[in-house]
Amino acid sequence: MACRNPGAASGQANAFTPQSPWLDLVNSEMWDGFGRHTDHLCEPRWAREFLKRCRIDANALDPGEAHAQLKALRHFLREAAQKVAATGAMDRQGVAKLNAFLEARGRLQVSLKDKMLTTAFEPLRRDWKWVEGRICLSYIEALQNSVRIKICPNTGCNWAFFDRTKGNIRKWCNDRACGNRDRVRRARARQG
Repeated sequence: MACRNPGAASGQANAFTPQSPWLDLVNSEMWDGFGRHTDHLCEPRWAREFLKRCRIDANALDPGEAHAQLKALRHFLREAAQKVAATGAMDRQGVAKLNAFLEARGRLQVSLKDKMLTTAFEPLRRDWKWVEGRICLSYIEALQNSVRIKICPNTGCNWAFFDRTKGNIRKWCNDRACGNRDRVRRARARQG
């Protein structure tokens, strides 16, 4: 799979980026806009490429090994995104779960890059706990940067996306696909 949005054929327009692995994971369970379901976590190749796209060096990790953990994390992040989309904030229970996912043990490492000191958290073990923490951290960073998270209201789609419009007016993952489907449905319902 190329480094693009796998839902592009069904109209979702947000390309995946290394800065949003949580969004990539949440949208790994996708619907085609008409309700047909695909679960990319069931494909070991997809999981390996997902880690590569997210710049998570996990060569020694077997994606099949963590299938259940990644599914649980995806479920939690989708629910968290839906709650944030609906209310604008996370609740205490969601924050506690995020903290549980961030419990990877490690140390702060200092390095010299272009004559500047930089710090990075280096895990003691690059295991699935560390991967889960990195994915959750990308979700936290999105919230800290005041990114508006929305879920496409097309029940046959449910795509999670960022609303980058000035007035927070974006409703659909893709106006020409899901938005148009909704307008057609409403027009047909009015006609009887």
